[in-house]
Amino acid sequence: MKNLLLVSGLAILTFFISVPKVSAQMDTSSKNHYYELKFGDNMYMSIGGGVNLFMIQDIEGISDSRPLTPGGNIALGKWLTPYVGLRLELTASEFKTWKAETSGYKALYPWYLGVFGDFMWNASNTFGGYNENRVFSIIPFAGISTMALLKDAANGEKHVQFPISAGIKLNFRLSHHVDFFIQDRFIFTTREFDGLQGGNMLEPMMFLSGGFTFKFGQNRFIAYNPYEEQMMINGLNDKINQLRKELDICNTRKCPEVVPTPCPECPACDLTSVVRFKINSAVISREQQVNVFNASEWMKNHPNATVEVVGYADKDTGTPEYNLELSQRRAQIVADELVNTYGVDSNRIKILAKGSAEQPYPDHNDWNRVVLFVNEK
Repeated sequence: MKNLLLVSGLAILTFFISVPKVSAQMDTSSKNHYYELKFGDNMYMSIGGGVNLFMIQDIEGISDSRPLTPGGNIALGKWLTPYVGLRLELTASEFKTWKAETSGYKALYPWYLGVFGDFMWNASNTFGGYNENRVFSIIPFAGISTMALLKDAANGEKHVQFPISAGIKLNFRLSHHVDFFIQDRFIFTTREFDGLQGGNMLEPMMFLSGGFTFKFGQNRFIAYNPYEEQMMINGLNDKINQLRKELDICNTRKCPEVVPTPCPECPACDLTSVVRFKINSAVISREQQVNVFNASEWMKNHPNATVEVVGYADKDTGTPEYNLELSQRRAQIVADELVNTYGVDSNRIKILAKGSAEQPYPDHNDWNRVVLFVNEK
């Protein structure tokens, strides 16, 4: 029993030692907030087993053999935020008590069933910041419970009590979906529960258990910062207002109409337009349409020029085979846009797909999701 109490004391001491000091000058204006994509993402189920110790008073002349008794627990819980959660745990365990007889005391081993409603607090996330990949977490908990004997106690009666309980859970992350835990729960029953003596004096029971936690859902909590997002929105609004002012200034100017004239006698110069794509996409964004338009204008001003439309993909995403097909689709959609939207003769366009075998921008991987125009001189 002394060894078990020592283990429990060390676990609680570990918690207080590991909690860092919190600065009173925390910047709440840039504090992260968290949300979940769906309700079931942060739910979990735990299954475990352990030993129970009913810390009754010593009885003179009785050998305290086999003070630890077996038991098991199963729980279902949910983290409401990265810091607090709720849990419902069901525990069934044997415990040791005594029955007074004329010849002395007789050891009894009745079973109890406990239903615990716990308020969970993740101290590691609270003081160390939320980290879904944290290997070790300290989680104190407390709550109310219902305790019922499944077998007659020493006085021949079955008792039901509603004690408070508290404890600490040490959590070890094994993977995204599985944790290992060690938990020490103290249940504060009264002497009446075991039937050995009456009265309302608290008589704690300790259940030390270990087991596995199975976490549901693919996602955990997602962080966002309202302050930073508002600053970004304010910056975009300022930029929009500035562009509107510049547009108003342009509209007030009277410029002579400029009619472009092709110059077929001029040698064709380089075509520098580049059409960029998002990752794993072959769709021309609105921002990139201007580059297709510029390429079409260049071809109208150089009617004798033939252009290669060359598609690429970045080498760090996808397989070489998939990237080759993706670059083909990118080149094809740019060529179709030149022909169908801007009226460029399809005979003046050659479509090439390089995939990720060639990287026009070897030092900037993200830049290689492009279609380049190559002037055939």
